[in-house]
Amino acid sequence: FERGGLFARLSYDKLDSIFFPRRGQQFEFEWRGERSDLGANQNFDTFAATWLIARSIERHTFIFWTDVGTTIDDLATPENFFTLGGFWNLSGLPPRFLGGPHYGIGRLIYYKQIGRGGPRVLDFPAYIGLSLEAGNTWMDRDDAGLGDLRKNGSLFFGVDSPLGPVYLGAGFDEDGGRAFYLFLGRTF
Repeated sequence: FERGGLFARLSYDKLDSIFFPRRGQQFEFEWRGERSDLGANQNFDTFAATWLIARSIERHTFIFWTDVGTTIDDLATPENFFTLGGFWNLSGLPPRFLGGPHYGIGRLIYYKQIGRGGPRVLDFPAYIGLSLEAGNTWMDRDDAGLGDLRKNGSLFFGVDSPLGPVYLGAGFDEDGGRAFYLFLGRTF
C-alpha cells in the first residue's frame, strides 16, 4: 500500500503535566486528506478530535478523555483505519485490535498519588489508579451507536521517573479478554 496526503491540526493544551496531569485540559482537532496525486491509493478525508480534562482534589485525580474520528465517504483503506486496543484504548484488548473508518472512545481515569517524590535518589512521585473505557470502531457511520460500545477497564501503577513515566497495568475486556502492560514513556 502507499500513502500520501496532507494534514492540518489545531491543538490547545493547558495540562499541568504531560505525564500525570492533575488539572487542565487538552483539545485537538485534525483533518487528514489522502490524495492519489501525492501517492495515496485513494482520495479521502478523515476528521478526528480529542478532548481531555483533568481535575484533582488533594491527591486524587479524575480524568475524562474522549476521542472520535470519521472518514468521509467511507473510502479509507485498512492501513488508514482508526484503531483501538491497548492501554487506555480498550485496555483489555491487544494494541490495534479493532480497526475501522469510524471510531469513538470515552474514558474515565482515576489515580491517587501515593508517593510525593523527594530529595533521595529513588524518591519519585508514584500513582495507583483505574480506568473505565467504552468505545468501538465501525465500518459504516450509520452503525455507530452507544449500544454497540465495548466496555473495558484497567488497573495500573505509575511512577514519574527522571527517564519519563513508567506504567505497569492490567486491562480487562467485558468478553473476558485480558492484557498486561509495562510502558516507559508518554501515554497521553
